[in-house]
Amino acid sequence: TSILDWSLQANVGFSAFVSIGSMMDVSWGDIIYYLGDDPNTKAIAIYMESIGDARSFMSAASEVAMMKPIIVIKPGRTSQAAKAAASHTGSLAGSDDVLEAAFKRCGVLRVNKIRDVFEIVELLGKQPRPSGKYLTILTNAGGPGVISTYALIESGGQLAWLSEDTMNKLNEILPSHWSHANPIDILGDATWETYAKALEIAAENKYSDGILIILTPQSMTNPTRTAEAIAKVAKTISKPILASWMGGKAVTEGRAILDAAGIPTYDYPDSAAENFTYMYQLSVNLTQLYETPRWCADLHPSTVVVDTIIATAQSQDRVILTELESKRLLSCYSIATPAIIHCRTAEEAASAASSIGFPIVVKLHSETITHKSDVGGVKLNLHSPEQVRDA
Repeated sequence: TSILDWSLQANVGFSAFVSIGSMMDVSWGDIIYYLGDDPNTKAIAIYMESIGDARSFMSAASEVAMMKPIIVIKPGRTSQAAKAAASHTGSLAGSDDVLEAAFKRCGVLRVNKIRDVFEIVELLGKQPRPSGKYLTILTNAGGPGVISTYALIESGGQLAWLSEDTMNKLNEILPSHWSHANPIDILGDATWETYAKALEIAAENKYSDGILIILTPQSMTNPTRTAEAIAKVAKTISKPILASWMGGKAVTEGRAILDAAGIPTYDYPDSAAENFTYMYQLSVNLTQLYETPRWCADLHPSTVVVDTIIATAQSQDRVILTELESKRLLSCYSIATPAIIHCRTAEEAASAASSIGFPIVVKLHSETITHKSDVGGVKLNLHSPEQVRDA
């Protein structure tokens, strides 16, 4: 309800708003297929605590993501978040690394904040997806440029290299003490003409996949006139353009002009840089949909062992394998795992530890306790048979 209330203020429309509870009869796959066929739905945003029927989700998402962007907020990156999700739905959050790989494989974009969902949907609706991860930052203040660079790198993007031709053209129009690097700091006295010319030059740089324009209101800066000039030049550019008109009342009119021209604006430039990277990651994820997984000709799994492990768990009505079972299954596919020995007594454990070598880890083997550390079932950094026996 809070999101619906916010959407009225932000002028964001919903074709449907669905809560599917614990997914006893309706899965994510069902919802994705339904919204994929809905002509009024342009993008699909999902808050997911557990994936449920993973095969259904992967199949539906892989098909629908080619037509409509699917953006997911999935808590559980940290152990605390995973526990919070489990307490809410009564289900385990699942391995976050596995989910991350699954999302990428089926063309789904994962974001971290509710705000990111609506910002990326708006961005995709207004600007083309970048062909690469290299961003050019154009700014009249050094600090915001540095902050944007940090956000860009942290989120997986990179600064575009300025070609020799680009540098020469910028030298012709900018003061001698401009930054001579990306971010392109055109200095605080930059006029709207300087912004427009610098944007034209930056857009021609073949090493750049997108442009972020930052404006801070200064004595010689006209935010409104600059926005008008940027909007005019942007019509001739095929690369994605994002803008951050920083400030309050002084930049309000300029923001409105840019929004009307289809250029997304952000209060803070680091958010813009992160959204550029999100857009690039979506392009990568969609490209992977066309890729065929490489067949490992040398892989000959022991299917009898695998079938036995799974059948044993199913016969005991378990949906989660023990650690011992999991590692045996992985070894059947030549996936390396740490050495593991199942012991029934303290003496067996001490003897096994001596044969492996120290330091050693002792874990509780249980078919019912999943989070062993919660019950003191994990002992780390044991350096002697005596410590193993005591553990």
